[in-house]
Amino acid sequence: TISTQLYSLETLKEFLGNDNEALNDVLKAFISSTNENIVLLENAIAEENIPEINSIAHRIAPMFRQIEAREIAVILKTLEQDHLQISDLKAIYSDLKVKMSQLFSALQQEIV
Repeated sequence: TISTQLYSLETLKEFLGNDNEALNDVLKAFISSTNENIVLLENAIAEENIPEINSIAHRIAPMFRQIEAREIAVILKTLEQDHLQISDLKAIYSDLKVKMSQLFSALQQEIV
C-alpha cells in the first residue's frame, strides 16, 4: 500500500505503548500544528526570509522523522539549510505541500 511508503506509525505506537487514544491525540495535534506552521512557512517564503524558513523547517522536521515520512523529512532538511536559492524555494514548497496533503489524507484514515 501507498501508506507504508508515505510513513510508518510503528515507532510512534511503540513510544505511546500502543495506546490508540494517545496515538489519535498525537496525530491530531501533529496535523493541526503542522498546518499552522505551513502557513508561517508560506509567509516566510513569500517574504524570502531564509532564517525564518530554516527555523520553521527545523521545528517541524523531528515529527516527520519519527513517523518515517522520509520524503517530507528530506525536503525539510533542504529547507533547514541557509544557502537556499530563493528561485528554488517555490518549487520545493509546492512539492512539500503536495506530499504533506497526501500524508495528512492517509493519516486522517488512521484516526479512529
